Amino acid sequence: MSISGIADRFDRMPDGRLAVVDYKTGGGPKNKQIKAGFAMQLGLIGLIAEQGGFKGVDGKGGAFEYWSLDRDSKTRQYGRITSPVTGNSAVSAPEEFVEFIAKKFQAAAEKWLTGNEPFKAKISPEYAWADYDQLMRLEEWQGRDG
Repeated sequence: MSISGIADRFDRMPDGRLAVVDYKTGGGPKNKQIKAGFAMQLGLIGLIAEQGGFKGVDGKGGAFEYWSLDRDSKTRQYGRITSPVTGNSAVSAPEEFVEFIAKKFQAAAEKWLTGNEPFKAKISPEYAWADYDQLMRLEEWQGRDG
């Protein structure tokens, strides 16, 4: 199985590793959601980069960040940066993040994409963003009631 994607931004850090950045118009996912396997995009972009999937970009990730344009509820200022690999609630160390997410993706793919497990609504409602947690494509499900 191969995956592909479109990255928002890569920066080269002084030590040669990549900073993987995902722009968000609202807030980025919470670390609880990432840890539970419901928000894999940032780690998967890092995985694709490590495997040479982006022209002109190679190397391991050293930083993973969501750059949000929304208003910070504490400072009331617009714009903030959050990261799943820093702080007290970090999902993992930066060096282990891509591997952690790759394992989550592999398990999900084996279960729902290549396996026989049916898609279920609200697997874990506390982490859900949409009606079908593992699909995460809310726009496609809106408006189907009428």
